[in-house]
Amino acid sequence: MIEKISATLAEFICTNLPNENNDSKYEILKYGFECIINTGIPCIIYFIVSIINHMQLETLIWFIVFIFYRNLIGGYHASSHFKCILFSSLYGILAILLIPSSLYIPTKCKIYIMLILIILHFFFKPVIHHEEDMNSFYLRTTQIKIYMLLLTLLFSILILDNIAHSLSCSIFVGVLSSELLFIFYLLKLHI
Repeated sequence: MIEKISATLAEFICTNLPNENNDSKYEILKYGFECIINTGIPCIIYFIVSIINHMQLETLIWFIVFIFYRNLIGGYHASSHFKCILFSSLYGILAILLIPSSLYIPTKCKIYIMLILIILHFFFKPVIHHEEDMNSFYLRTTQIKIYMLLLTLLFSILILDNIAHSLSCSIFVGVLSSELLFIFYLLKLHI
């Protein structure tokens, strides 16, 4: 269904373009529309859940951390659009609902977990899904970005823990949400 909607939208745009080389543009547009739909539906669901639970800012912080960090470390990808939307929606709802529970995790514990994650990423490479990015320079620069982001998030957690505890927890849950998908992918490789 998503492929059909994306193909229709891409075809509509390409037929109205004056250029004669629209085949490559069609594929790019179709893929782009698939990505928008796959991301848009869960985002709408997250927004609704955040309003119901009065957690708009916490959800926004969680989502930003989750997306940026997940894009760096990679992780599990569903095998179909339907599974992607379903899994993303349920996974995100669960993460959002866990933010209040993480208020009870002591700051020291959060620090230790973040430090352990930094150390673990010295041993585990990020998941690269694009063949053109499979080179040592890209991997090394991505690992440096991972360390820098984790350290930035660790300091953000430390600062916000005394000022805005729920935002600190949103950051922490965002990191853990990304890491869990990374672990799912690693387990899937070895099963």
